[in-house]
Amino acid sequence: MSAGPRGVYDFGRVDENPVDRQVRMARATTEALNALGFFLCSSATRMLGADELDRALQHAARDHLPFLLRAIPRRADLEARPNLARRILAGLEGDRRTITGIAERGLDRGSPDEAALWQAVRNILVAAGVSLPTQAEGPCQLHGATCPVPQEG
Repeated sequence: MSAGPRGVYDFGRVDENPVDRQVRMARATTEALNALGFFLCSSATRMLGADELDRALQHAARDHLPFLLRAIPRRADLEARPNLARRILAGLEGDRRTITGIAERGLDRGSPDEAALWQAVRNILVAAGVSLPTQAEGPCQLHGATCPVPQEG
């Protein structure tokens, strides 16, 4: 199954073994959450140069964000509530536009775009069911005070 990112995210393969499908979807969800969550770990993002960071954001926006937005309504607690799932996705449309817009023009560290990116990613990850620390728990918005990446200074 080396179809690349787009093949991994194909929900329509009816001839696939259901267990294999579940494993594939879990793997794809994990990859998408990691690709977006990376931008909340300030220690990790500081390790990249501006060009590397822009490429990582473009990859996340292009290859992972669409899948994750399609996967949110498939959360077990939302499957039986399609109206709620539609409202959540409608609310995330602005976050999707924020992320793709910043990915297109490039992220300027320290600019208002950086805070907008953080908020948009947080909103999408929380909608996907990820529990994130509060800002008061440490400088890292992904791991909080238990961030495994060495802090600067």
